[in-house]
Amino acid sequence: VISQNSWGGGSSAIEAAIDYFIARAGLDNSDENFDRNIQTGPMAGGIVIFAAGNSNTSDTSIGYPASYSPVMAVASTDHN
Repeated sequence: VISQNSWGGGSSAIEAAIDYFIARAGLDNSDENFDRNIQTGPMAGGIVIFAAGNSNTSDTSIGYPASYSPVMAVASTDHN
């Protein structure tokens, strides 16, 4: 239940999807069992990982959605 991503853009719909995945990944989300929180995956809930953008800037809009607080951001470095 890991969502690894490398794309940009943003909207409240994307944030809602990220929040839903974090909360509901690995659970039985069928209508009849939704409220019962039955774990069907290796863990209850998910983790969302985004590439940070690697644009040599601290402008959070450049690295969005990696800068969205529930997301784990990853970046790269070089020899400098």
